[in-house]
Amino acid sequence: MKIAKRALLADDHSLYREGLALLLKEQFSYSEILGSASLAEAAAVLDRQPNIELALFDLAMPGMHGARSLAPLRSRHRQTKFAIVSASEARKISDETA
Repeated sequence: MKIAKRALLADDHSLYREGLALLLKEQFSYSEILGSASLAEAAAVLDRQPNIELALFDLAMPGMHGARSLAPLRSRHRQTKFAIVSASEARKISDETA
């Protein structure tokens, strides 16, 4: 029996989440993609849902204060791989997001 690959996409732009979900399903064989639009929602999803293999986070969504915001989640969900997928139209990234 093949184990389902599950991912969490945490980004406040639903169209971006939909596009990235399609890519994860078609190119990387993820069978279930969960979504959230804030850090608090992402934390709740991770705490409720077992076996999330990959969690992708936008740095510029509600509740995020840079990559350091992920530290509590990473310590509670050690089996999950965390990655940042974020972009900005600003030429300079502020110290808050670094």
